Amino acid sequence: MMIACPYCHQDYVWEVSISDLSGPFFMCFECDTVWPASGGISDQKGQNYSDFMAQRGRTPDWNTITKIRPANKGS
Repeated sequence: MMIACPYCHQDYVWEVSISDLSGPFFMCFECDTVWPASGGISDQKGQNYSDFMAQRGRTPDWNTITKIRPANKGS
C-alpha cells in the first residue's frame, strides 16, 4: 500500500535518488518534503527540499532528483 504524505495529505511519497548524495531518500512532490530512507516517514522527521539541500551545502536543483518507486508500508 502506497504511503500518503503525512504533511500535506495531497500526494504519495516516492523513493528517490538525488545526484551526488548518498541515498536513497523519500520525497513528496506536492509539498517538497524529503526524508532520509534510514529515518522513516513521519510528520516529525521530514524537511523541505530547499532546506534539506542547503543543509548539505548544495543548491536545490529538481534535475538532480530521480523517482525510483512509490514508497510502500514497510519501506
